[in-house]
Amino acid sequence: MRASRALVVLTATALTAAFALGGGASGAPLSRTSGHPVELFAVDALTGSNAWAAGDFFANPSDTGDYFAATQHYKGSGWPRVGAPSPASSHKAALFGVDAISATNVWAVGQYNASNGNDFTLIEHWAGGRWRIVKSPNPGRYGNGLSAVSAVSAKNVWAVGYYGPPKTLIARWRGAGWKVVGSRDPATGTGSGDVLYGVSALSRSNAWAVGYSISATSGGPVTLVEHWNGSSWGVQQSVDPSNVDNELLAVKAISPSDVWAVGYSTDGTGDHPLIEHYEGHSWSQVSGAALSGQGALSAVSADGSGGVWAVGSTGGVSTRTLVEHWSGATWTKATTPNPSTRENALLGVTAITPKNVWAVGYFGGASGHRSLIEHWNGSSWSVR
Repeated sequence: MRASRALVVLTATALTAAFALGGGASGAPLSRTSGHPVELFAVDALTGSNAWAAGDFFANPSDTGDYFAATQHYKGSGWPRVGAPSPASSHKAALFGVDAISATNVWAVGQYNASNGNDFTLIEHWAGGRWRIVKSPNPGRYGNGLSAVSAVSAKNVWAVGYYGPPKTLIARWRGAGWKVVGSRDPATGTGSGDVLYGVSALSRSNAWAVGYSISATSGGPVTLVEHWNGSSWGVQQSVDPSNVDNELLAVKAISPSDVWAVGYSTDGTGDHPLIEHYEGHSWSQVSGAALSGQGALSAVSADGSGGVWAVGSTGGVSTRTLVEHWSGATWTKATTPNPSTRENALLGVTAITPKNVWAVGYFGGASGHRSLIEHWNGSSWSVR
């Protein structure tokens, strides 16, 4: 039970990433009733009246063919689409991560497929007025992609993903161009690979990245956690509850001794939400809310007052939105809307205050996906 399409991971052995992230174009504003499939993968808010969401839309209403990068901007009322460019040579482009530093400084990252069939990183910047594509690193011969972005300041921004065959890719912006920073790749052997899905930066000397690693002898993907100490990235020991598949898809660093990571683990009964916590010394698994079936968590955010929100999806043949909340003592499952009887998923979340939280994703079915935006007002979740 996984959501949507995946960040394409090309390797010499045609390995692909297990968790679905998405695809993405620019043009006139689209809505859930526009007839065009739309998916949102990430959201970030500056204030209660300024938030950005990033994702993709299909040019074909039948949810097949080309898709292009897309962003939507909340300024206190509604979420109109703001045109985001896709590279001229691409037929498939998507934005998977977004981070807003100020009203005139927003970064979005993702991936596009070029006319030669290869995948390349995509980084876009909002300086006020319009989005523009910024030159980004592509060290991989067999594919490149970025899945998340996190900023400490205007001159300290991190983005993570992969490059083929695959290996972890970490890039940093320090005010004058994006440059690759060396990272760790613990996987070994034929068919091995390392991919990063999430990043969260606290300071110039403290940042976290998470994903998965798969070696020829590992028996399946295992969680991958890397930490930046100000001079280098190093692998941290994390928890793998399953011997089949364990992946971390997002991370949120609240303080040096309070870091959360979420994803899923797979056993004989399917996928199950995975929540891990770092308390300053080591990572441990934390029990989430009880679910009646399968589930996965794709994003995590903190509200600044001790509360933490994680979102994803749950179900089997049909999927429903999943929101879990950490009160400081336990994780509980929230009641959330599901516009579709077939497919509903939340892929991004940002908590502004305990009474103001946004989550984004998609809903739909046979006729294609539509963007899904939900809001928590302190007492209930509603579709916006």
